[in-house]
Amino acid sequence: MWSLASIDGLDASACAEKIRACGNTKDLRAGKRLHEQFLASEHTGDRFLSNLFLEMFGKCGSVDDARRVFDGISRPNAYSWNLVISAYAKNGHLDDAKTMFEKMPRPNSVTWNCLITSYASNGNLEDARTLFDAMPDPTVVSWTAIVAAYAQKGHLREARKLFDKMPDRNEFSWTVMITAYSQNQDVREAKALFDKMTRKNVVAWNAMLAAYASNGILEEAKALFDNMPGKDEASYNALVTAYAKRGSVVEAKNLFDQIPNPNVVSWTALVTAYAQNGHLARATSLFAKMPERNTVTCNAMLAAYASHGDMDAARELYDRMDERDAVTWSTMISGYARAWDVREARKIFDGLGKRQRDVTAWNAMITGYGLNGDVDEARQLFDEMTRRDGVTWNAMVTVYAQNGHLLAAKVLFDSMPYKSLLSWTNLLVAYAESGHIDEARRIFDGMPRWDVVARNAMLSAYAQAGYVADARRMFDDMPIRSAVTWNAMIAAYGQNGVGGEAIRLFQEMDVEGIPADDITFVSVIDVCGSVADLRVGELVHEEVVARGLETEMALGNALVTMYGRCGVLDTARLLFDEMAGKDTWTWNSMITAYAQAGREVQSLELWRAMQLQGVDVDEVTFVGILSACSHGGILEHCGICYFGTMLGDYGITPIVDHYICMVDVLGRVGKLDDAEKTIELVPKYTPDTKLVAWTTLLNGCRMHHDFNRGMRVIKEMIQLDVNNASPYVMLSNMYLTPDFCAAQTSTS
Repeated sequence: MWSLASIDGLDASACAEKIRACGNTKDLRAGKRLHEQFLASEHTGDRFLSNLFLEMFGKCGSVDDARRVFDGISRPNAYSWNLVISAYAKNGHLDDAKTMFEKMPRPNSVTWNCLITSYASNGNLEDARTLFDAMPDPTVVSWTAIVAAYAQKGHLREARKLFDKMPDRNEFSWTVMITAYSQNQDVREAKALFDKMTRKNVVAWNAMLAAYASNGILEEAKALFDNMPGKDEASYNALVTAYAKRGSVVEAKNLFDQIPNPNVVSWTALVTAYAQNGHLARATSLFAKMPERNTVTCNAMLAAYASHGDMDAARELYDRMDERDAVTWSTMISGYARAWDVREARKIFDGLGKRQRDVTAWNAMITGYGLNGDVDEARQLFDEMTRRDGVTWNAMVTVYAQNGHLLAAKVLFDSMPYKSLLSWTNLLVAYAESGHIDEARRIFDGMPRWDVVARNAMLSAYAQAGYVADARRMFDDMPIRSAVTWNAMIAAYGQNGVGGEAIRLFQEMDVEGIPADDITFVSVIDVCGSVADLRVGELVHEEVVARGLETEMALGNALVTMYGRCGVLDTARLLFDEMAGKDTWTWNSMITAYAQAGREVQSLELWRAMQLQGVDVDEVTFVGILSACSHGGILEHCGICYFGTMLGDYGITPIVDHYICMVDVLGRVGKLDDAEKTIELVPKYTPDTKLVAWTTLLNGCRMHHDFNRGMRVIKEMIQLDVNNASPYVMLSNMYLTPDFCAAQTSTS
């Protein structure tokens, strides 16, 4: 890269610039060549330059080279010692770092803080605390480092105790604690702490802004933003990102246009906003117009392509990138894995050099194998790793759990050297999603402590299993409830048919001053549709409009569905037509609304428009179409055309709902033999869905006076559920019909 003459002819300052460049770009090969030139040059023995080489090798991950440089310094100063300790610590060699620390003549506060932070970031919180307690005179930086260590591991109470004991605090100390509460979804406590600050710099304001934004409390975030005495690019970027996460792309763009001097982070935030909300073309166009790009921007665009399944475009950009980092490689590996191309993912992984293939790349590849069901390959990689972090262990446990190997997941979990709360929560969720609610509860009870995330996971587990009362007890016992907690409990009521309680809880949430977010509104609107509570639904709609959320696709979809279920089709159609962006759910909602109201003509017209616009269809689309046909009695369209189209043109495997629609269609037009045969075609029934199928056929029997078949169907229904009164009622009604009596008379 550089000739020997170029080093000999340069002063120390120019040499330093070249060394720093190698460290910043992590160009180890160039750094080694430069060091060889240094050793043969007039500058050899210069302690200042030797320290820079030591730092450079540490940044490049070459701890052996860093140690050789240190050993070559005749009189290492405190800076030299700190650099070699930092090189060991930041590259995961904590034992070597501790050994050097103990050899250091007079460790200073920088040395102590480096080691404390390194132990904490590697999960060794006890060692970090032992070091802190042994410090002769902890500085405010030391106190803040140990507070941050506890906070990052979710130990909020201990972090707060230490924070309260601090003899002196600076703005950064306050910011660390505010961020800790924010990351644990306790925005109320974060705000209380923020209000206690006597001096607030822009970093503190941004931390509180991020607390609101990251927890979806966008109205308060905007109010805080408007009241900030001073703003920097980070303030704007935080709010742009928040708008993006909520799907408010228009607001994100409007705010971006107000940034006085948008930097590369600002541009990246807007590119991500478009990409995350389905506007890949706009994201690509904006990316092309950027005045400046960095690796982070390119990574964001890679993630955008990957999330849309366009790995060809992702690969083209990847090949053009001047610089790549761990995020680049992980994004490509994960993208190929999600696209079911695990071979290409492995090619990326195998093509990385030893230094490039860091723990992040290994973790991405293990996760990729798990997504593709290659459990053995994932475990082989796991066993080959010389260094694992908490993410590695969690990834492998998740691979086992997602692929149905719960026992293996539990065995691996039990062997983990350090179990974070996330590790416990992941295992809990794995058992809950597999229907093992009792084992999920035992895992929860065995946790060393519970944070709001773990409690939310257990609450959701109860809800998923239909244990609404247990979910409510968990909710009532929680010392801290985040917006996620309230949303989970509202959804639990809604999903288990207790819509009235869901609405009451939503009203209680408002009384307690907990701001509803878009997820809350979606859940409540869905409940209003389920129980046909138009009055509350309209009130919630007014609140959505008042907050300026009506442009969000998820809320628009929920409102269309709600008004459709309540029979207010004109309002549903007006909202549908006004939505700037529509996805499959939007179209399905309106098609189904028309179908359920018996307006099959409008339903089928929308279906044709959906096809013309190239919108993706799914199983739900055809449930709506078949329902429209059944209510309209359009056999030739439904039985012959649409059911065949679903199978032949779209490759959609029929589900139970499709067959039940067909039973209804065939029953309504009197094709009862075909209807009964259709019931027998269904591959997987639950007792409830089979009861619905027989009930649907029975309606056809009643319509066409097939009493003998009807009696046989009723017997099938009674066998499915002897305690269900409805078959007996239907049997009684059949006996009382004039047609049945006439049939009996003619027979006698």
